[in-house]
Amino acid sequence: PVQTLPPNSHQLPIAGVPLQPMTIVPRHLGGPAHLAVAASTAAEIAEASPTSGSGDASEVVLHIYNLRHFKRVRFANAIMRPLGAGIYHTAVEVYGVEYSYGSKDDGTGVFEREPAGDERHKYRQAVSMGNTRLRQAEVLELVARLKDEWQGEDYDVLRCNCQNFAAAICRELGVGEIPKWVTRLAPAAAKLDDLRMKGKDSRQSQGKAGTKFGDLMRGIAEVGREQRGAGEEDNVKFGDWSRGCRAVFS
Repeated sequence: PVQTLPPNSHQLPIAGVPLQPMTIVPRHLGGPAHLAVAASTAAEIAEASPTSGSGDASEVVLHIYNLRHFKRVRFANAIMRPLGAGIYHTAVEVYGVEYSYGSKDDGTGVFEREPAGDERHKYRQAVSMGNTRLRQAEVLELVARLKDEWQGEDYDVLRCNCQNFAAAICRELGVGEIPKWVTRLAPAAAKLDDLRMKGKDSRQSQGKAGTKFGDLMRGIAEVGREQRGAGEEDNVKFGDWSRGCRAVFS
């Protein structure tokens, strides 16, 4: 896909993906949907749009952001960044409204906002997913159902997150799967987080001080020790680290 960056963006393009200058054309002059300013809610757009309920196709756009917060993600990104990878916030735009999923104490975790307008994160790029054949009214029905299914209290930054939601809504819209480079690292980060917590529990049970990276290495070694069939009193051996890596990441 061709990358398009919004005006005044300071984001770096992804290596190997061509960057194309973006010209803003208003919607009423025929500009693409992902450059139009959305109304405050999807319901207002449906009421005001002359194509609401028609059979016209709408472009589906995946908006990608760099995360600004979440300590667990920053830890995973610190390890993965040297490999040219990271974990991103994602949202999906259709019919001029951007939909995303996040944490909330009560009620739905599905949020609506202007495309590329999530100020909690730093905007990175847009990826066109193609067109949906769902009419606007059908999309609103779909979003209403997803709001019931995706509750804010179920959110987990590594296991039930915005990427999972973006993948689900894109499938419902009939535009296929979102790019693997966007989603492939969250499961790996979840494994890293599990290993870190395992190592932290082991360290604290021994009354020792340590660091996050040390906890990660200790967690990998603990997995290797378990794979070796060692007893609780057995010490960690040198081969437990490689054994643990093979068990977790193979």
